[in-house]
Amino acid sequence: PTSHFMRRLGLKDPLVQNLLKLVNNRDYRFSKRKCVITGTKLVQDLGRRYRFQEVLSSRMEDPAVEGLRTDSLHIADPRVLHRIAQLTSFDGLIATLDLPARRTAKELSDPRLILCLDYIEDTLTCETCELRV
Repeated sequence: PTSHFMRRLGLKDPLVQNLLKLVNNRDYRFSKRKCVITGTKLVQDLGRRYRFQEVLSSRMEDPAVEGLRTDSLHIADPRVLHRIAQLTSFDGLIATLDLPARRTAKELSDPRLILCLDYIEDTLTCETCELRV
């Protein structure tokens, strides 16, 4: 369950400005040890295993957030979601997670099983998901 709803976020909100900096600045992401996940399906899938710090949606009663564990749920203007997702059309969920600790190849049990994804476009649902690390 979520802990609380926040006010509707606009582009100038400090949280939005921080998310934009996380999205656009790799060094900042690593210094804050935080990543931004965009796309409803990806957020829901990761939400089965992880608790999010923040989740942003464009709707107060969004059924897509049901069952997600988060410290805070924010309602954002659609243009805010577009900007954070870096897409011209986007009405999905956006969430933040702690970055996992860095590991060397020797520390991984089987490095052949590592899969790195960036900018995945799902043409079946016309939804774009992105996990930036």
